[in-house]
Amino acid sequence: MRKLGHAACTTLCVGATLTAAQTPPSPPTASAPPARMPTDIPYGTSIGIDAANRVFSAAEALAKRHN
Repeated sequence: MRKLGHAACTTLCVGATLTAAQTPPSPPTASAPPARMPTDIPYGTSIGIDAANRVFSAAEALAKRHN
């Protein structure tokens, strides 16, 4: 039983050493940016002018309170 434990420990130690000795992966290469950035990327549903004004008013009131 003791030899089996010793063999298992040796196997684990050798396996850990081999795993640590592997070369790290090379970093990904940076690709060049596109010549012209796309403008048709959807960002979500647009809001109307009334909703935008309400959001702006709320942000402005919050800024005045904290300033």
